[in-house]
Amino acid sequence: MKRKMKFKKDSFNWKSLFVESKVSKPIYYVVSGSDLYGWSSKDSDIDLRGAHCEELTSIIGLSGYHEVREKSLNDLDFVSFDVKKEANLIMANNSNVLEHIAATPVYKSKAYPKLKELAEKSLSKLVAKPYYGMAIYNLQKYLRSFNESYREAPVKKYLYVLRAYMAGVYALERGRIEPNINKLNGMRMFRLPIVDELVKLKKAGNEKDFINGNPEAEEAINFLAKRFKEAEETSILPPTPNTYTELNEYLIKIRLGEKLERPQNT
Repeated sequence: MKRKMKFKKDSFNWKSLFVESKVSKPIYYVVSGSDLYGWSSKDSDIDLRGAHCEELTSIIGLSGYHEVREKSLNDLDFVSFDVKKEANLIMANNSNVLEHIAATPVYKSKAYPKLKELAEKSLSKLVAKPYYGMAIYNLQKYLRSFNESYREAPVKKYLYVLRAYMAGVYALERGRIEPNINKLNGMRMFRLPIVDELVKLKKAGNEKDFINGNPEAEEAINFLAKRFKEAEETSILPPTPNTYTELNEYLIKIRLGEKLERPQNT
């Protein structure tokens, strides 16, 4: 088992990363993946995710517009979206992007607080679709598959399904984003013992000590699937975001290098 590289934000060479990945106006970055979800183990890679602002000259010039900037460095995987792509995904209530913005950043610029405020204001019933899709994809492809190669070491896949349902219910009922499965399971609305067991196995690297089709895990999935449907039907979130104008103004200002307004909650 390889030893996971420990990420230290204060000593990390951000300048080198931005130069190598050609990111000129970084906005924010978080450690995503298993670290964000709450089941990081010694062999987990470090996934840095966030957003930047492409230079106006690269957009209007002949050199071409890059929606995504990527770089892989040993155990570190870096992916950065241009702010326009980020804004469109916020409007679509993409759960991955909303979770990234809601997480504690390891890097942030002065443009980050306003983007976070707009993301929070953009939360709507649309968020149900990506969370449901994440749960069903992992459930059908890996846990319900007839392909035996997909059914081995199912701990991580059970966690993906359970976390997606739990995070979706929380967003729809509470109007907030929480990606960490341990924090979610610590809430009175969940508290499922099987979740703690699965996280413990994943962190210890003992994924093969769990058999697909575990009755307790299956019961938890059925319970959460029903809870998710009820939450979607009764959610008081707006049907769609109403922040198009504000996000558009934010995009234009940051692209032109204009001063941004301070978020209302600061």
